[in-house]
Amino acid sequence: MAFNTGQRELVMGAPAQNGASGAGNGVTCTITASEPGIFDMDRMGVGVFIDDVEIQGADLTNQAMVTSLLIQNSIELIRGRNTPAAPTSVFTGTRGIASAIPLGKFALQTGDTIAATISTGGTAGIDWSATFGAPFLPRNSRGASTPLPSWQPVYAASPLTNIATSGAAGTPTAGTLTITFDEDGVMDLTSLQLGGINEVGNIGNGTYKDGLGGCTVASITLPSSNEVVVGQNTPEVPATMWAPGRSYTWNNFGAYAVSAGSTLVVTVNNYLVDDVDVSAGLRFFPKGGPAIRG
Repeated sequence: MAFNTGQRELVMGAPAQNGASGAGNGVTCTITASEPGIFDMDRMGVGVFIDDVEIQGADLTNQAMVTSLLIQNSIELIRGRNTPAAPTSVFTGTRGIASAIPLGKFALQTGDTIAATISTGGTAGIDWSATFGAPFLPRNSRGASTPLPSWQPVYAASPLTNIATSGAAGTPTAGTLTITFDEDGVMDLTSLQLGGINEVGNIGNGTYKDGLGGCTVASITLPSSNEVVVGQNTPEVPATMWAPGRSYTWNNFGAYAVSAGSTLVVTVNNYLVDDVDVSAGLRFFPKGGPAIRG
């Protein structure tokens, strides 16, 4: 179903939805295609996170359930009698195998929808939010990937960025991570990874925890100003899809030639009731060759 196997992919996401305390029926997150292309359900990532109390373990993805995955309002992928509820843990961005559940690839037209209904089983006393996304191969090609040089890369990174606590349940605070390249070369966007910690003020809850479980990625802006995160209605995707430890091949974003001083900007939304310190990095091949020759 691929238009061109060497073509750069994007990632398509849904607007995050807030589940009120005790919302047993869950929330429905809906991806609306912003352009024609192929949506890869095999590599879908889901994120579910507490957003109204200060707590060390805010990532609920391994405890929540997905009760429906509905393609174009007609094709249901969560099946079974007696109200099936599949574990969202199989779709977490930190799972070891990208396509552990091979649900297939679906051709979408502009305006087509993919809807995921997510529940925490009516957990009392907390608000939570959820979103999901997956790699997307656009029909309108973004071009073939720049060939990677044969020499050893270095690692280009952003400064550590503090993103303040969210203002209210379901209302995130946005922060930007900016990688500024210090010379001409080739950036390997497929290797992009994020890392972060949340600053829990209550020592009894533990001082630090992986902050990506309570964050989403709302934008990845290339030096050309083109956007990698697509979809209608303010799309977001779980930040855990770029967590350290995942395979670089989860998203085939390709590589791009960049100039000294150009930037890659990642916008991260923090849903937690804690500050989050986040940074980004990727492989970079300086035009002048390897930093160490031997």
